[in-house]
This record gives sequence, structure tokens and C-alpha cells, in this order.
Amino acid sequence: VIKIDRLDYQRRLGERSRSPRWAMAYKFAPRLEITTIEDIVLQVGRTGILTPVAQLAPVEVGGVTISRASLHNYDQITEKDIRPGDKVRVARAGDVIPYVVERVDDRLDIERSSPFEMLVRCPVCDACVVRDGAYFVCTGGVSCGAQLRGAVEHYASRHALDIEGLGDKTVRQLMDGGLIQDSIVDIYGLTVDKLVPLERFGKKKAGNLVNAILARKDTTLARFIYALGIRHVGEHVAEVLSQEFGDVGKLMEADFDRLIAVHEIGPGSAESIVAFFAEPHNCSVIKGLLAAGVTPRVEERQEFFGGKRFVITGSLGYWSRDEVAAILESAGGRVTSSVSKQTDYVIVGEKPGSKARKARDLKVTILDEDGLLAMLQEKGLNVS
Repeated sequence: VIKIDRLDYQRRLGERSRSPRWAMAYKFAPRLEITTIEDIVLQVGRTGILTPVAQLAPVEVGGVTISRASLHNYDQITEKDIRPGDKVRVARAGDVIPYVVERVDDRLDIERSSPFEMLVRCPVCDACVVRDGAYFVCTGGVSCGAQLRGAVEHYASRHALDIEGLGDKTVRQLMDGGLIQDSIVDIYGLTVDKLVPLERFGKKKAGNLVNAILARKDTTLARFIYALGIRHVGEHVAEVLSQEFGDVGKLMEADFDRLIAVHEIGPGSAESIVAFFAEPHNCSVIKGLLAAGVTPRVEERQEFFGGKRFVITGSLGYWSRDEVAAILESAGGRVTSSVSKQTDYVIVGEKPGSKARKARDLKVTILDEDGLLAMLQEKGLNVS
């Protein structure tokens, strides 16, 4: 891992929700294999970005068979001059995500297929496609089925409103059945009677889903902001915005200069937030959610830990990692993903791995779950 070693620079750069901005992993070269691109198709994400995806002749890379790989954007296809039928070298970024490294085909252009051309209409909803920097974006908004489906899935996901039973298959089924048509707000109109006619939906399953949706109407402002799916606003930025503004209405009124003045909000995030709330449909959805009874509340931060930094590693027994992180953050702590000289405590469970070793090397205080529980109780925190 390559790091900036000046502590004042580290503090100024800050951290993302999963990694510090002042450190970068330098990894071994990935395994490379050669295969053929059978086709290039477009995938529409929840923000409307059209991502070209290479459909590959199946090939084993590092013990995993891959048949699809993201080509990221149109410029990369043009730069690498990749076309259907070409032989290409592929790898897995971080030994996980497949990607096309380069073309290795030595045929003449006349022997190859035509260059890939970006569509001018969305392949899902037929709305116009416009260019936005390096990306091509569908202008259909939530009238585009792919964007609406992605928005609902994200809204219900574990780190957003965490609605049990509302996963991708269920969302797709609800859309196919016409129960979700316009926006996220549609989920609050679901009833047992509407759900039972759907395939594999008995009264019990339908009741469980409706109850799960209603149970998550009371949520934190940070989760609600994250659930909206604003570009460049992850869990940590959502928490920062929640603590800074304390109300979704005030956040909606914030301009670029107000946002950029908030510590840890950069120009990219600020621009995305302003653009999101400038869209009338997004404001209408938020008003609809609030009218449906969704109640975002700001969790009171008891500054017991005064910004002290925690890292959690290993398998925990009493709580999940997310539960421990929520307890610590509600008490003014900051949970980060990597151990450094700025880390105050490392919470270890079973099989903690390298983070515990690094904590010992840096003489960072290490607590097991019993030690954490004792410290929380000593500070008067209710963690039952």
C-alpha cells in the first residue's frame, strides 16, 4: 500500500466510506487470457448511464469462467478499437471484475466488423440518448424501466431503507405486474389484495412485504439521502449531509457554494446534488415519499467518542459489523476501513487477519467484543 506520510495532508484529504483518499493499493499484475468478443450490448444503469458490455466467448481467468466484461464507456471502445469478432486480452480487476485489456487481433480493418456505434435512442425505453462528459445518458428518467427498477432496488437495499423482501426479482415482478409504474412512491400503495394475484405471492408473503415496507417508513435522514440515489453521494457523504443540514428540505435548497463549504463535500458531489434537486421530478418524488409517511430523522450524535476513529475486522458474535458501526457513529465515532496511525481503536472478532497485526505494529488499542461492550457501558450507552 502506497501512502502519503504527512499527517496534515492525510487529514486534509480525508476518507471515503470504504477507503482513505491518501492511500492506494499497489497490486500484482492480473492474470491475462485471450478470448473473442461475440457482441457488444448496452446496459442501462439506475442513473441512466449506458454502459457498453462485451459478450465474450467463455474463458477461464484465474479459476473463474467469464462471458461478459464491462467496456466502461464509448471512448474506451474507440481508443482500444474494439469490435465484435475481435480477439482480445481479458483480466479481472482486483481478481474480481472482468475487463478487456486490449485487442490482440492482427486482421486488417477490411476483414473486421464495423466499428461500434452508440445508439441515439435508449434500448429500454426508446428515449433520446445524450452525451454527458465521458458518458451517454438516457433522458427518459424513471419513465425508463431500467432506471426505475434500479432506483427502487437501490432505495430498498441494505444500506438504504433496508426493506426486507424487496430485492431485484421482486421489483422486476412488481413492475411486470404494473404495480410499480411511475416512481419509488408506488411501493407505498402496495396492499395484500394487489400482491396476491402475482405468481408465488400468497397472503403470508404479501403481508410480510407490505409490513416490511411500512416498518421502514421511520428511517434516518442519512439512509434516506443515500436511498435517493444521488450520483457521487455514498453512505459517508449522506451521513455528512445529514449532520450538516438536519432536514431534507434544507438540503434541497442548498446551492453549490453552500455545499462546497461543507467539510468532505467535493465539487463533483456538490454539482450532482444541485443537479439532482434541480430536476422537478426528483423533488416531486421526495414530496410523495414524505406524503406517504416516510419520516427521515436525524440521529442525535452523543459525542462520547469525539471523532475517534475505529476499524472493525473479523467475524463478530454479538452484533453485525453494520450494527457496531451504527452504534459507534451515533456516539460520535468515525468508522473507517483501514488501520493507520490515526486509528484510535481496532475492534476484532474471529479471524481478524492483517488489520489486527497492523494495529499491533502501530500500537493501536485493540478491543474484542467484550472489551467494546464494557467501554460502551462505561460511557452509559444503551446497547442492549
